[in-house]
Amino acid sequence: IDQVDLNYKNHRVLRNVLDALLYYIEKGAKLIRLDAIAFIWKEVDTTCVHLPETHELIQLMREVLHEVAPEVIILTETNVPHNENVSYFGSGNDEAQMVYNFALPPLLAHSILHEDTKTLTNWAKTLALPSNKVCFFNFTASHDGVGLRPVKGILSDDEINSLVSQVQDHGGLVSFRTEEDGSQSPYELNCSYMDILTHPDEEDILRIKRMLLSQGTALVMPGVPGIYFHSLVGSRNYHEGVKHTGINRMINREKFNINWLEDELSKQSSVSKIIFDSCRRLISIRINEKAFHPFGKFSFFDLDPRLFVISRVCSEHQEHVFVIHNFSNEQVKCTIPDEITLPLKDLLSSYEVDASKIVQLEPYQMMWLKGTI
Repeated sequence: IDQVDLNYKNHRVLRNVLDALLYYIEKGAKLIRLDAIAFIWKEVDTTCVHLPETHELIQLMREVLHEVAPEVIILTETNVPHNENVSYFGSGNDEAQMVYNFALPPLLAHSILHEDTKTLTNWAKTLALPSNKVCFFNFTASHDGVGLRPVKGILSDDEINSLVSQVQDHGGLVSFRTEEDGSQSPYELNCSYMDILTHPDEEDILRIKRMLLSQGTALVMPGVPGIYFHSLVGSRNYHEGVKHTGINRMINREKFNINWLEDELSKQSSVSKIIFDSCRRLISIRINEKAFHPFGKFSFFDLDPRLFVISRVCSEHQEHVFVIHNFSNEQVKCTIPDEITLPLKDLLSSYEVDASKIVQLEPYQMMWLKGTI
């Protein structure tokens, strides 16, 4: 069922929507997700997307919350090209405090499948925020598919079509949209994120490594991370759901029997348990590091096209974490830049960087090297 369009020009409608918003807050909501907010205002003879009145409505909601519950966070969901998506930060003080980082899921998939981070790193270097009071919501999968519009202009048409072909080869589906000229273009990848990254017939060890790399990267990106439940347990494509409903998005919405899931998570060698336990460990390490604060400073480095490298800094506590992720299935050596001071110790292992500043990463290995500044 499609969402209902409301006439916000009618003050009674607007008041009732604000009442509903305040009802959720009264019940304890700390984060309000504004779903598909870009289309909230309708005007004849327009595209009805990103209209000035849309931003004014968000500003009104923000102002209301500022008066009654300033701790509540507004998160906007707009599955549109990246430069349009970030407009919902507003000035950095008057609209959303968090915006879905929709370009991240397809860019991560593209980078892992091609074992090349150049495009991902170049895009990441453009991530600028209008203030230190806003940040991105970083994720790789959700109850919907992986949108492709956010990487329009970041990936070429050939690269997008290659990603589409690989997902289809992995048993995934693709939803299309009709353009103004009547042509069809890929809109969304419908596939479990684990099956996006690897063919289901690949060895489990490769599937696990790639999946953990993707979730680990979302955890260290500047902002707030979120892991979809099916990513947390390494779900595969649920074709039966699509067959029964005719809805492509059901492929990543399977409802597990709790007894079956508990049994899977109790098996030491099961893929679900390995991914679940590994994600829990990564999360537990991340939440204890001040350098990963959502509003903390960050910068990206070009050390090798197979590596994705971020520096996360907490100036207040003079701490930093230098993150190096190997996106390839081969060993990679790199040299720590001179501006990164030693000593460094890997939070994910017992490894310490010596005076040579040379580190070697195994295939798909992640290093979170902590030091002081």
